Amino acid sequence: RDKLSYSGQSNEFTGYYRDAAEGISSGMEDKKRINLINTIDRSLEIGDFKRAKEQIIKGAIDSYGVDEAKIVRGTQRTLEFISEIETDLKNYEKTGGNTNIFTGNIEKLAGKAGTVKDEKLRTIATKIARAIQSYRRSMSGVAFSVPESKEYASIFPNIDKTAKFNSSVIRALKDIFTGDIDFYLSSKIGEDAYNNLFKQSDFSTSYQGKTYKFDNQDKLDKFKKQFNIK
Repeated sequence: RDKLSYSGQSNEFTGYYRDAAEGISSGMEDKKRINLINTIDRSLEIGDFKRAKEQIIKGAIDSYGVDEAKIVRGTQRTLEFISEIETDLKNYEKTGGNTNIFTGNIEKLAGKAGTVKDEKLRTIATKIARAIQSYRRSMSGVAFSVPESKEYASIFPNIDKTAKFNSSVIRALKDIFTGDIDFYLSSKIGEDAYNNLFKQSDFSTSYQGKTYKFDNQDKLDKFKKQFNIK
C-alpha cells in the first residue's frame, strides 16, 4: 500500500523530505497519512519548500497525543514571546530606558493603582506576564499555587531586573526552549532529516569560481554529485 502511495509522487519528493514524511506518518491512519504525503508532495512539486517544511512541522506535532502536542505548541509560542521581549528590551534600552528594581517596582505599583508610569515598560511587563501564562498552560493547563507562580516568574526576565540579568535569562530560556522543541520534532521527523531540513542554514558550494546556493540539502547533494564536487 505504501509503495503504491509513494509511486505516484513527484520526483522532488525524495531524500530528507521523504524520510521526514515517512517518519511522521508511520503511525497514522491511512487517510491522514495519505493526506500528509500528498500535501507535502504538492508543495515540493511547485517549489514551495517553505510550505513543505511547515507541513512537516505541523504533521510532526499533530502525530503526538493531545497533551504532548499542547506542550510543543505552547513552548513554540513562549519562545516567540521571549524573542519579542528580547527585542523590546533592547529597543527600550537604546532609547534611554533602564530596567532595575526601582523603575520596575514603580511601574508595578502604578499598575496596581490602575495607572501607567512608563508606557513602554508597561507593554514589556504585559508581554512577560503573557509569556509566563503561555508556558504554564502548556505544561499542565491547571491553576498554580502562589509559590509555584513565583517559581515560574523567577526564571523569566522582568522589568525589575537589570539588563544584564534579563539578557542572561533570555539567552538561557531560548537555548532551553529551542532544545525542547528540537527534541520533540526530531523524535518524529528523524534526527538526520530534521537537522538537514531545519537546523542547517548554509546550503551552498563553490564550483569553477562561482558560489551556488540551494533551498535544501537534497538539491545541494544532487548538484555535488552531478559535478563530482567533494
